Parts: sequence; structure tokens; C-alpha cells
Amino acid sequence: LAALFPETPLVAYGVSTGCLVTLGQPTPQLVRQVALEPFFRTGPLWPFHVTAREFLAEQPDNQGLRAAAQRIFGISETGAVADRDYRYLLDGLRTPVEAILADQPLEPRRPLDGLPSLSSREDRAALAAHPCVTVHPGPPGSGHDLGGTPDGGAIVRAVLRQALDAVARA
Repeated sequence: LAALFPETPLVAYGVSTGCLVTLGQPTPQLVRQVALEPFFRTGPLWPFHVTAREFLAEQPDNQGLRAAAQRIFGISETGAVADRDYRYLLDGLRTPVEAILADQPLEPRRPLDGLPSLSSREDRAALAAHPCVTVHPGPPGSGHDLGGTPDGGAIVRAVLRQALDAVARA
């Protein structure tokens, strides 16, 4: 980013796992961020564990997928999930972050039709307490895919627009 845009102030937009990349960027040109459904520990992501294991089982020869699932999420097809802890990313935040969180809570474990928010109670509390973060709630009943719904997409577009306008005014 520094080489491509040496003089341009940038806004990063991370979605879910992508937030691990964007929130960890030390690039000085990055002056604002939008994080849609960030999570910081992989152990509590119980509905994702099920989905990921099903995906792994469907692609038995995909060694790259297995390596990434293990390395990033601590997930293998069998055995306990090794909790990966990315909370250190919050310690490094120095630029404003607009965090958009779905309405359906991750906890407790329960039967669901889709993915709830993957931001745990702990994640939400840490985001709300961070001086650089503004939390934006998703629409009522929204889950992890809120950006792909009409009401959730409208919130995402409005927050992105606010972030871009803030940079343009600076």
C-alpha cells in the first residue's frame, strides 16, 4: 500500500476474517477503517467450526485449505479447535475504526438457520471500550451475512460513506 499510494490517505474495509488483515495493517496511509463483523478469537466461533469442517470434508485433497484452516482458525476435521487469539490487533489500533456488528448474538450455542454474529460478547465489549472504535449495530435479526441483506447493506454503505467523507474532509 505504501508503494502504490505513497501520498494517498486510505480507508480499509475488512469483512469477517478480512478484518484480521485490515486491522493489522501498519501502513501510515491507512487513516480510517471499517470492520464488518470482526472477531478476535477463533475458539468461540462454534457455528463456523461446523461449517468449516463440512467444507474441509467436501474437499479432501485441498491441502492448502487444510493448512489455512489450521493455521488461521485452529480447525482440523477432527479433534478440538485450537483457539487462535488475535486480540493483540486491538492493542495496535491508532486510527478510527467503524465496527459494524450483526444483531444475533454468538452466544449461547443453539440451533440456527444461518450464522449469527461472529463477534462474541468479549469482542463486542473490547470494541466498545476501545477509544478508536465506534460500534454500529446491524439491523434487528441480522446475522454474520448482514452486508448481503438489503437493510444490512444499507448500513454498510452508510458507514463506508461516512468513513470516506471523513477522510475527504481532512
